Amino acid sequence: MTSETTPQSQDGIREAHFARAKKAILELAADKGGTCRMSDMHTLSESQFFIAHQQFSKLLEDCVEHGLVEVEGHDITLTEKGHAFVAGASKHE
Repeated sequence: MTSETTPQSQDGIREAHFARAKKAILELAADKGGTCRMSDMHTLSESQFFIAHQQFSKLLEDCVEHGLVEVEGHDITLTEKGHAFVAGASKHE
């Protein structure tokens, strides 16, 4: 492995890790009827994926930017697109 390929490999690993975390937090909301507390998502993200604080904020912002969730106060609600993402992700397991 060359030093030139190492950063790409690390980036790929990081992206895959974030993708698994995103899927997990969205599945959490789906399992709770489509809405859950931000603190529940944060706890899951931190305990299972070691993603917390600023990185969790980036993860959640990504979900909002892609139209997967809506945030109202401390509640996170899956959009139709978010429900479809979870359903699609489950089919690929």
